[in-house]
Amino acid sequence: MALAPVATRGAARVVRCGAVGLSTGLLAVLAHAGGGGHVPSLPHVLVFAFAIAWTCVPLTDRQLGFAELLGLVGVVQVAAHVFLALLTRHPRELVPSPSGLLAHAAATAVVVAALAGFEQAVFRLAAAV
Repeated sequence: MALAPVATRGAARVVRCGAVGLSTGLLAVLAHAGGGGHVPSLPHVLVFAFAIAWTCVPLTDRQLGFAELLGLVGVVQVAAHVFLALLTRHPRELVPSPSGLLAHAAATAVVVAALAGFEQAVFRLAAAV
């Protein structure tokens, strides 16, 4: 039985989950604000980012590919939009405006590209060590 790469265990796995949670959560908030939505308080943003990171734990038992990251970040962008619209008590914002939709799509592209590169770097580093 082969051992799993180091990047799927311990501190490296925590860092990977944190990177997904923070980058996805914070860019979702920025996209929401950039699209004309309201910005929640910092504690709400951090709780949301932590929840995303926590949800990533079962997914990080292996290297995440581009398609998996795109699916994950896309779902998070939708969840973030709904969460932020409800949190700011503006249910009319549940259906995003065209600028909001564009902002979330751009945030998704940026986060997926960054995370795909990060995943490759972490696994290359783990293989080298």
